[in-house]
Amino acid sequence: MRYLWSDWCDYVDMMQKMKMDCTVELLLKPKDLTVAHNELVARISLKDSAKEIREKEKKFKNAKSLVESGELIKYEYSEGRYCIVAPKSIKDIYEEGIVLKHCIHTCDVYFQRMDIRETYLLFLRRAARPDVPWYTLEIEPGGNIRQKKSVLNEAYKDLDDALPFLRKWQQWVKKNLSAEDKKLAEKSNKARIKGYKQLREEKKLIWHGRLQGTLLVDALENTVSGYSSCNETGRDIHLKRGKVHYALLPVWILNTRWEGKDFLFAMNGQTGKLVGNLPVSTKRVIGLFAAIAASLIAISVTALLLLAR
Repeated sequence: MRYLWSDWCDYVDMMQKMKMDCTVELLLKPKDLTVAHNELVARISLKDSAKEIREKEKKFKNAKSLVESGELIKYEYSEGRYCIVAPKSIKDIYEEGIVLKHCIHTCDVYFQRMDIRETYLLFLRRAARPDVPWYTLEIEPGGNIRQKKSVLNEAYKDLDDALPFLRKWQQWVKKNLSAEDKKLAEKSNKARIKGYKQLREEKKLIWHGRLQGTLLVDALENTVSGYSSCNETGRDIHLKRGKVHYALLPVWILNTRWEGKDFLFAMNGQTGKLVGNLPVSTKRVIGLFAAIAASLIAISVTALLLLAR
């Protein structure tokens, strides 16, 4: 109750700052105080960020044209409890970043990628509240998702239930790709692989949060989803304290059961040599030992008789 009262006082203070009519009961007593409070926070932040928005629009003209043209609407999708919404302006992206308190609006890199059509920004929302920011998606033109971030640049447990929806959306996107989209998707894929390779070489670490100390490239790769295949672009193998054993092919791996025990061993298909845990007959071992012992005894007795003469 104490936090509710504090939020309401903040809400009234922001209404006055925005020169809203505090005598209107519908505004003074909103149906959902949390939503109303957050909307005002965003509006005030946007008002303070108006100059930054104009600078972004001027600096990234292609990104501005892309979102304002409505071209990204082709990625919008809704089914069940979730929906995907495309931004209609740079201002929409700013509002998303301000409400979710992440860096989507402050980092030029996202606008740079949109400017050259390497990636796009979309909004994952709950269908019941499509206007309320929930998760921001950075996607490639082919529908692969590079990042899924919510409040404070994190992904939370509540996203798990939406993952089947996102996979279905990706399948839908891939079925509707144009020839141009496919070209852009291939180009984006190459750019991502190149960028991740550079990050791995630089060994950049995350220096704060729950992933502190993790390689940045590992964290980024773990967030990517939507790939059905993988093409090897390089290989870097290091052996430490390793030993190399050569074997002639083919090598057969055999398994047998003897006296209630399992035995696994390998057989060289050319020489017939067996290596491994081979089954041994206890009776035959005893018989072989007895035969060898008898032979040794016989030889010893014979030697003693010869010496006695």
